[in-house]
Amino acid sequence: MRRKKHKNARRAVRFFKVTSGFRPPYKVIVDGNFVHALTQQRMGEPSEALQKLVGGPVKLSTTPCILSELKALGKDFSNAYQTSKRLLKLTCSHQSNPVTPSDCIMSLIGGSNTEHFFVASQDAQLRKKLQQLPAGASIFASVNGVHLEQPSAEQRLAAGQVEKEHMKPTEPVAAASAEADYEARPRRIERPSIKRKGVKGPNPLSMKKKANKRRPAAGAAPASAAGGSSCKAHRPRRRPRVAAAPPTETS
Repeated sequence: MRRKKHKNARRAVRFFKVTSGFRPPYKVIVDGNFVHALTQQRMGEPSEALQKLVGGPVKLSTTPCILSELKALGKDFSNAYQTSKRLLKLTCSHQSNPVTPSDCIMSLIGGSNTEHFFVASQDAQLRKKLQQLPAGASIFASVNGVHLEQPSAEQRLAAGQVEKEHMKPTEPVAAASAEADYEARPRRIERPSIKRKGVKGPNPLSMKKKANKRRPAAGAAPASAAGGSSCKAHRPRRRPRVAAAPPTETS
């Protein structure tokens, strides 16, 4: 279980380092309830516990609003108050009129957490608000030790959109890439246009009717056999028929 916890913590720290620019020494705003939980469960100094969790040096800090709340809680939180007094005190805008620690922390974090703060707090509502921010990293304590909240779905989605924006080429690079693609395209060879002739009509000679050739009569010798003359063979002349005389009367 402990090995899995540290593995998940390293993954979460790597996520915030890549997407939001967190760098060691890691800045951590420590809530009074978080310090009190460590004191009650005898987990040692907050700096040692948090350094083991994030895997690097840490710089712990608190705010006047957190110290004011711890002082108002009385003797039960005196040890947490004395421990928090030794931490670095951040300057907030609520010194004259203190607010709740969660409101004070959210005013320091803002909407983008440009200072790259981790927030160690036992306030579940505060941790939920931080998970809705792209760079909101929160830490809490339990009976099993100190834990780092895993990145939420909103944070992973925002990180993906930022990565897409970074992968888009700039205008000069995009123009150079488009020009290179244009030069690499195969060129089309322009050939001279050839005027094709239209469909012609039928040949008039092929449409002419063929002349009928007279065949020689049966039994007649061909022209080549009759002495090689090219003239037609002589037909026998028919005798004209003579009409018969009428019969004569005899006495």
